[in-house]
Amino acid sequence: MGLMFNKIHYEARGESYLGAYYAKLGINGAVGPLREVGGAGPEYSDLLTLTNGDLLLGGSQGALISFDSGGAPRWKKSFRQPLLVNPSSANLSDGNICVSAWMLGSKGELNKLRIMQLDQRGETRHVADIDALRGQVAGGPQASCAVLYDRAPSVYNGEYHLTVFDHSLGRQWTVPVPQTSASGAEFTLVRLVEGYLAQIRNTLIEFDWSGKELWTETENRGLVRTIVVPAKDGFFVVTNDLNMNNGFHVKRVLTTRP
Repeated sequence: MGLMFNKIHYEARGESYLGAYYAKLGINGAVGPLREVGGAGPEYSDLLTLTNGDLLLGGSQGALISFDSGGAPRWKKSFRQPLLVNPSSANLSDGNICVSAWMLGSKGELNKLRIMQLDQRGETRHVADIDALRGQVAGGPQASCAVLYDRAPSVYNGEYHLTVFDHSLGRQWTVPVPQTSASGAEFTLVRLVEGYLAQIRNTLIEFDWSGKELWTETENRGLVRTIVVPAKDGFFVVTNDLNMNNGFHVKRVLTTRP
């Protein structure tokens, strides 16, 4: 277990990111040495524990950084032709890594969503592109990679789809996610025992491995932020009042194994 954070400098004209730092946490609460794992410039927000025990850190300006559990560097990849920003990553069942990232055009416009399969050394094995602006990934059966993506041109309106690629990033199927469920920029995709769980703002939609919608539920506590945390036998739903009036609400949901 470890802790990663960004060092941020705030000033009147904005904020600047001074690097990402990581420390290993012991089960007794002891904190290991603090290591700088990402340089100044980008914001680092996507952190994934790989199947070999290393960690993968994604930055907002096209960098992927791998380091071991003690913070020692393994490898670094930069994707600048085209520039790939704001990555989302997930482990695949064969040990490889699935990554999605926005493709930034020469004039700063967002063109497509790039899907990549990397090995644990950071080498690119397969690439595919989607006509979308934002995406989140999750691993599936037989080294497949699922992508929840939004095709709407604005973060205030959503046009969501769920698609699945096979082990060589061949596209298998795509299903629409009901527009009535939610809209907005905050969404994620989680792998469960029996399928995928899409979280779009305060709405949850579960799909089985073939893309069939199983159920939909919307959190009705008002204006809340929803976080989904997977567990071995289901998942936790954490919601909090954005005004911080009522604290956090934690709900455990159990799923049935096939």
